[in-house]
Amino acid sequence: MFYRLLITALLVCSLFFDVYSLENSAPVNESSFIGHWQGGLDETWYSNGLQLIFHIKKTDDGYESYIDSVDQETYIVTAQTVIKGNKIVITAPIVDGLYEAILEGGTLKGVWSQFDEKTELRLKKIAQVSLETTVLNKQSSDHSKEVHFIGDWSGTLGATLNNDGLRTILHIKKTDEGLVSTLDSLDQGSVIPTTETIINGNDLVILVPIINGIYQATLEGDTLKGDWTQHGIKSEFNLKKIER
Repeated sequence: MFYRLLITALLVCSLFFDVYSLENSAPVNESSFIGHWQGGLDETWYSNGLQLIFHIKKTDDGYESYIDSVDQETYIVTAQTVIKGNKIVITAPIVDGLYEAILEGGTLKGVWSQFDEKTELRLKKIAQVSLETTVLNKQSSDHSKEVHFIGDWSGTLGATLNNDGLRTILHIKKTDEGLVSTLDSLDQGSVIPTTETIINGNDLVILVPIINGIYQATLEGDTLKGDWTQHGIKSEFNLKKIER
């Protein structure tokens, strides 16, 4: 569980500082907080720290946010997001967590507190993926190679020395309306719908806006060699065709 790993990873260190002591920071526009923020929390269990992405957005009632724990493949719902001047405070009572930070340039410089332990957590803003503009050529002029893409494709996303990654199966089929596809995330027990499946020659583009994802690959024999991009983070993602 997220809270068990975090409680172990939270070590009090000499880098700790109180965000409320940074009163001399220059004021910023509150809209600068809106977007996606990535950082690593401690390096005890993960070589680059426990990778977190904070998603912050504006609502009619103020601000709201949630946290992706990338390494643990889960997300944390927050209860309150308060922005005042150049400061932000995010509470996550489900894990007894609190994040307090100052915005300086493109960095949130802050402290994560959990179960009376505190550690520094700096977050860098990451680009929002534009699903529509990422696809340079959305109209395929050559349908002759579509048959080679149709079928089921298997691969693993995010494998490292200490992590087997997410086993994934991509299904592509032809319908009267054109090509359609779905992603099976086997380890998460979920089926992820896509909105567009575009083939142009040997190139494939699949849009997955429900999770802000894009898959772009080139067909080489029985392998799709490509990249998965989600929330501005790109990972190599190759798929092998499953023979039936």
